[in-house]
Amino acid sequence: MNPPRFVLSSCGTSVFSNGAPDAMRELVNRHANDASLSGEEGAKLESWLAEVERTFPAIAPEEARRRSAELNGLLGIYGAQWPEGARQDYLVLVHTDTALGRRAARVVAGWLEARGFAPDLVGPDGLNTRSEEEFRYGIAALISWLEEQYLPEWAAKGSRPIFNLLGGFKAVHAYLTVLGMVYGAEVVYQFEGSQELLHIPPLPGVAGSLAATARRYLEQDFPRFRRLALHLPVTDWTDPPETLVLTDAHGLLLSPWGELVWLRLSPDFYQRQLWDPPDPRVRFSRRFVGQARAYAGTAQMAALNRHIDDLVRYLVDRERTGTAAIPERLNLKPIRSPRPPSTHEFYAWSDKDARRVYLHFEDGNRAVLDELGKHL
Repeated sequence: MNPPRFVLSSCGTSVFSNGAPDAMRELVNRHANDASLSGEEGAKLESWLAEVERTFPAIAPEEARRRSAELNGLLGIYGAQWPEGARQDYLVLVHTDTALGRRAARVVAGWLEARGFAPDLVGPDGLNTRSEEEFRYGIAALISWLEEQYLPEWAAKGSRPIFNLLGGFKAVHAYLTVLGMVYGAEVVYQFEGSQELLHIPPLPGVAGSLAATARRYLEQDFPRFRRLALHLPVTDWTDPPETLVLTDAHGLLLSPWGELVWLRLSPDFYQRQLWDPPDPRVRFSRRFVGQARAYAGTAQMAALNRHIDDLVRYLVDRERTGTAAIPERLNLKPIRSPRPPSTHEFYAWSDKDARRVYLHFEDGNRAVLDELGKHL
């Protein structure tokens, strides 16, 4: 039996617009980006949505293909008679952060669940086209989800990704098409005015070529990329790579592609060496630097750099809000036994040869990392 496949479907509102009366279809299109439904038009829509939600799970596959762009793609991939092992595949419906987007995805999921599937619904905050800024954040959140959830689990299984892009907003399709190239996915579209599907096979070498270009940018400006990844201001970068870094009213920020590059490539950079603190709220003692450098090129060094990021995030949030939750991964806490000048500790890493970072605070919100040592 073939390994299970990862099948991602972009999800729009076709289940509510296809087959609807003209007036109702116009309302669906008009309110497709609304965060919630209200008023007289919202009430009219609610009545129609409830009717679709009630009747849709029982419709036959051919009607499902006419009514739902998402199911048209999935049934085109699988066929009306689901092949053996299909229900072991991981089906994901990516929907917009809107009232209609969420409910449409639930309708499609309900039809699949009635036939033995267990699809996941993913609707990142901000994934809508109400504003460019919200859309960027939504796409970045989607990329983070793919990197953190899909890659570790499904790539390890040898899963072949398929991106079904028959449903959803065209703006989302543009990003998912490029992501499909990066992930080596088969991308599925539909010919205009036809039931026939267009299968674009994986494009070999795209991911490697993009990574090589992006790596050169990180080699040149890793500390700046790191600050942007931590949502810290960068004011001294006059010519950042425009595909990876955007400018908005608040300054520079990573683009969705910049987020992807960071998630993909930063682990290698973190493993190389102890990088200087990304913010002046943290500084290193000479003793700490000498001890840490012994772990250059190891997974332990990568963990240490990430925990320093966690410490910076905590200090920034505490200064901004007056209070902040300590990241669980950091486990920052007071030392039980005296170890002057250190007053606190956090985990550097917890696997083999576990180490703690011992530190103290100056001027209230400035951390000095004194020592890298064994647990007391």
